[in-house]
Parts: sequence; structure tokens; C-alpha cells
Amino acid sequence: MRGDKRFIIAVIIISCIGFTGLLMLMFKGIEYFLATSMPPIEEEHITIEEEDEESYITSIGVVREINEEEIHFLDIERKKIRAHKIKPTTKITDKEENVISVSDIEVGEIVDIIYQPEKESLIGIKPTAKAFKKTNRTNLQIDHSNRKIELEGQIYHYTGHTLIFNEQGELTNMHNVKDQDVLELVGLEDNLYTIRVLKQGAEGDE
Repeated sequence: MRGDKRFIIAVIIISCIGFTGLLMLMFKGIEYFLATSMPPIEEEHITIEEEDEESYITSIGVVREINEEEIHFLDIERKKIRAHKIKPTTKITDKEENVISVSDIEVGEIVDIIYQPEKESLIGIKPTAKAFKKTNRTNLQIDHSNRKIELEGQIYHYTGHTLIFNEQGELTNMHNVKDQDVLELVGLEDNLYTIRVLKQGAEGDE
């Protein structure tokens, strides 16, 4: 009987050990399954976009006065005269982005004024690609009462802001401009901002 009891006890102990081992193997298997079946957790990369500190504004203006130190111009959109200081860092170019000097910019020319509003810093000046220039035009129909000029079937308008230059390059008014004068017209769309008399027509041609 004692031998039977010992045998039974040994079987029970072995069974407990085997069951415990089986449980451990099962837990190890579950852990391995979870580790291999779930995708790896990648570190989250957060990209911080830096705000553009250099916000530029481009205004289209008609040059009223320009020298090495500053430019005065008619802001076409705002319809008012403005001024900016020209600094050594101000880039002055032609339409092809070639660097030019201040003296290459004419009074009456329509230009792009590029600046930073917060700093009032003038970044660049260049002739705008949006403007037109019609030279050596004559046989015009000038309507002084309605401030209109008809050229080749197209009606153009001028205002009190339009710069008018006589043959000597001096400022004048439209009442001194005649249909038979040879003119240069500078403007945007159907608006004239600069009119130059290149050559006066003969008195008998009026």
C-alpha cells in the first residue's frame, strides 16, 4: 500500500511540474505571437514648418521722383503718392532681371516696387511687365473735355495723375498737346499714366 501511495504522489508531482511547464511554454508562445504579429511602432516624426518671416508686397507705381536715396511714386492701386528709401541692398533690375543703376529708371516709368511692409524695407525696383509703351504715335484724336485719346481705334483714358511732358522733358498739361504731335504713351490696360511729346506737330496741321 505504501508503494502505491508513493507512486500516486510521484505521479501527481510530475503532473504538476509538467502542467506548470506547459503553462510557461504557452505564455511564452503567446508573447512571441504578439511580438511578431503586431507591426513595429515607429517613432512619430513631427515636421515643424517655419513661417516665412520675409513677406514681400509688390506694388505697381509710376515713378514721380527717383535718386540714389529714395523713390517717390504714384501707387496705382491705392491712388496715392508714396515714398521709400533706397538702400544699398535694394536690387534694381530691368525686365530681364539684369542689374541696372538708379539713373536707368526714368521719371514716368511704371515699375514694380517690392518691399516688406513691417520694416518698410525696399527690396527691389524693376520695370513692370504689365505696362505698355507706344512710341512715335501721331494723328491722334484727343478729347480734352472727357480726358480721352483715341489711337488706332482704341480709347485710352488719362487723369489728373497722368504725367505730361513737353518736347523739352518738362511737365506740362494736356491742353498743350495736339493731335498731330508725335507722342509716347505709357500705361496699363486702357489707362495712360505718362504722355511724352517727342516732337511737336506743325502749327498748320491742327
